[in-house]
Parts: sequence; structure tokens; C-alpha cells
Amino acid sequence: MKSPVWLRERISESTIHNPLPLFLSDIQAFQANIWNLLEIGAWLEGLNYHSEVTLNIVDFDDTLYGRYIQLQTNEIQDNRGEAGNALIREKIGFRNFIEKYYTRSGAVQRLLWVVEGQTDRHKSLILTAGISELQEMKIDAVKISRQEVPLITVKTAKDKPKMTIHHIIHSLKFIPGKIIIYEDRPECFIEVIQSLRQLFPRTEIVIDRVSLNPPGMTRQIKSIKQDIFPVK
Repeated sequence: MKSPVWLRERISESTIHNPLPLFLSDIQAFQANIWNLLEIGAWLEGLNYHSEVTLNIVDFDDTLYGRYIQLQTNEIQDNRGEAGNALIREKIGFRNFIEKYYTRSGAVQRLLWVVEGQTDRHKSLILTAGISELQEMKIDAVKISRQEVPLITVKTAKDKPKMTIHHIIHSLKFIPGKIIIYEDRPECFIEVIQSLRQLFPRTEIVIDRVSLNPPGMTRQIKSIKQDIFPVK
């Protein structure tokens, strides 16, 4: 499945990388323990391949939902990462934070259509880093059904590739023909892209680095820098 026209219009740069080599090198990423890697390979070998299916993996904050308004406040500007989580948990409070900053109208409508447009050939996953309870409250506030659209929360972004594999093996239960990753900071995937390509040699992987406009702009997606990793 190709990206919808209204997303393709936002692509400012598109790079097609070399196809996967016929002879693969050793897989280096994810786990130092070779037995765990072999176990992953064994699980993947047991899955059917569905060339017609696209799996969309969408980050939440600063991708599906703009944080521009939040980041104009001094207390949030001065507390990012773990310090920001502590501020929200201990001083502001989860519920107060959600009620102040999260409504469906703040979501990027075009990516919301991607996430909620679930069909047999179009599967979506929200994959985000942070505090699980808080991320669930954000999704609920935006009125995305967690029964229809899976949500996976990881502690840090570097865990996202592993959880992508876990989702494919244990939830999707087949290998999709295409994976599109929408992220404002996709480095966690780019750093291990060769290993992902080797684990999924028949799957085209597309990484869309999404930049958002501030709220109130006509189009909330400012630009998409796209990296395409095809297969032979």
C-alpha cells in the first residue's frame, strides 16, 4: 500500500537505498546473546508472508500529536525526558496535564486517518516511549480506540525496534510486505536498519521523518524526509 496522496505531497526529500544483498552478513543488533537472536529467527521463519499488507508504525508525541503549545511553557521547556516525567507525575498530575494539553483536535488529522484506517491490508500500531499509564491516557483523550489500534509503550526509544519484532511475531502473527515508520526522531530504527532488513528480507521498509507545523497552520505536517529500503 502506497502512502496516501495527501502524505506524499509533504515529502521534501526521498532517498532510495540499495536493495538487500543476496548474501546476508551476521545480524548484529538487538541482543548480544546469539541464542536470543536465533530464537527470533526461528519465530520469524514460522510466520507466513503477506506481501499485500502494510504495517504502519506511528510515534505519538511530536508525530501524531504536536507538543508545540506544551513546549512554550517554561516549566516543561526546562524539564525534558525523565525530569519532565517527574514534573508531570509529582507536580502537575497526570489528569491535570491531560485535560490541559490533549484533545482530539490537537492530533495531526492526516496521520490520524492512517492510524484509524485499519483494514485487512492496512494495519497500524502506535509505538511510543514514556510512562505507560500516561501514554494510555493521551490515547484515550484523543479518542483513539485501543481495542482497534494497538498501543505499545517502551521506556526508551532504543527499545522500539525490539518491540516492533515482538508485535509482528506475537500480535500480527505474519510478516507484512511493507513497513512504514512515522517518527519525528527515527534514529532508533535507522541505527539498526541493516539488522531489520536481514530479519525481514522480503519486506520493504520506509522510514518517514515527520516534521510538524505549529498549531493553527493550514497543514500540520510541514515536511517528511523519507528513506526507502527496498528488496530485490
